[in-house]
Amino acid sequence: MRSVWEEREFTDAEVRCGGKNFRVHRCILSAAAPFFRAVFSGTMQEAITGVLDIDDAPSSAVEAMLRYIYTGTLGDADAKHVLPLAHRYEIDSLVKSCAQKMLDDLNETNIAEIIVQLRKYTCSSQCIAETYHEVQKRLQRNERLLISALAHVHI
Repeated sequence: MRSVWEEREFTDAEVRCGGKNFRVHRCILSAAAPFFRAVFSGTMQEAITGVLDIDDAPSSAVEAMLRYIYTGTLGDADAKHVLPLAHRYEIDSLVKSCAQKMLDDLNETNIAEIIVQLRKYTCSSQCIAETYHEVQKRLQRNERLLISALAHVHI
């Protein structure tokens, strides 16, 4: 599938974001997530035109999501920006990959951002709730991480 992503032959749709256009295959996106199946079938405008506009995410995050759908790898993408897309489009395996990457990359510089991002989804995703709990455990064990998190809390 990596070659399908890289070569982009026989594409039949396009995802647009932030001035970038990503040529895609409807059948691959539809197999990856119920959202895409609904969008690219029936009478919705996207089904007719084959164009899906995503206006509320960085183009790098959209590209990372699409690359994941095709290759199963997140690469060096910023998981904090990809997670909202994975959650919105119900790509469970990507939600899990983002959560794991956020844990793997957790440090004093990004702890506050990661906490904020995870908290948004703890009620709607068991995987995210478990990741959030693991972050809490790490805060209890690592004083420097805790101090950094507290330093960035805005009251």
